[in-house]
Amino acid sequence: MIKEAIILAGGLGTRLRDTVPDLPKCMAPVAGEPFLTHVIRSLLANGIQKFIFSLGYKHEIIELFLEERFATLDYKCVIEDDPLGTGGAIQLACEQASEENVLIVNGDTLFKINVSGMLEVHKKQNAECTIALKPMQNFDRYGVVELNKENLVTKFCEKQFYKEGLINGGVYVLNVPTFLSRDLGNKFSFEKDYLEAFYHENKIAGIIQDGYFIDIGIPKDFEKAQFELKQPPLDLKKIDSTGIHEHMLAEIQSNGGRIDKIYFCISTEKTAFNRKPNPGMALLARKDFPEVDFSKSIMVGNKLTDMLFGRNAGIFTVFVATTNPDIAFPHPDIDLRFNNLLEFAKAL
Repeated sequence: MIKEAIILAGGLGTRLRDTVPDLPKCMAPVAGEPFLTHVIRSLLANGIQKFIFSLGYKHEIIELFLEERFATLDYKCVIEDDPLGTGGAIQLACEQASEENVLIVNGDTLFKINVSGMLEVHKKQNAECTIALKPMQNFDRYGVVELNKENLVTKFCEKQFYKEGLINGGVYVLNVPTFLSRDLGNKFSFEKDYLEAFYHENKIAGIIQDGYFIDIGIPKDFEKAQFELKQPPLDLKKIDSTGIHEHMLAEIQSNGGRIDKIYFCISTEKTAFNRKPNPGMALLARKDFPEVDFSKSIMVGNKLTDMLFGRNAGIFTVFVATTNPDIAFPHPDIDLRFNNLLEFAKAL
């Protein structure tokens, strides 16, 4: 699992200067928030726990923003006294990294990638660096990257018009010790002086990621982002529990877990047999899985209704006190009590 990310946020943003004259590019307001907010939240949602911000131009603005808006974030800032290029900025930040492999993103680009998928390719190919590649059509703003069947980069093509191709999305998984061991100097381009210089060693991998992508570096895409990243209004009538369950199952499975089936009750009637604390859902599960033995089963929950559900089905009960710590114990409906789910898991 990738836990640490470097965010490159030191650019001058010259192409946006007329649109956003007094701010670093990553602080340009997009959909009511500094663009950097969208980048940070996307990384947090991918499980990133530690951040290193590589800053330069008007770094004080970004530092104040982080102090006020993300005070609980585990982060460090490194500051370029003089522009070091993308490679020099990454190298400076890597010197502060605490993880062997880190995720690198640009503060002015949002690319919603699958971090675990990138790490899987990175480790499988024993890569030094793995690039997230975005499929595009009819473009001339980016160069193209070519891969072989082993997901290793075979060519970097110059910018020109392409009907279709894979572009470098500016998101990387980088092996820090190996990268720092190279003698690249203090000021260099990550793309030209590192990726394009060393891909022939078969240590630069790529993975196609077709998630949402926006680069606010030019006014046209800056305006486009205003609409695309706007938070839609919450409509409770459109909440789909099935969709939520499918997403939850996919996340659990991608991390090596397994849930055989989910049971739920939408009735608001207290007497409904499938509504807790009535045992209907437990009986449905036993019907689907006849091998289930309630006398050897455990109901884990954080409410007394969960405990009653277990008792009514003849199942052992474990109370997790995270949200209801004042429930007395010993309790006639509780067999064991733990302060949190992790504590219970460790006791198994």
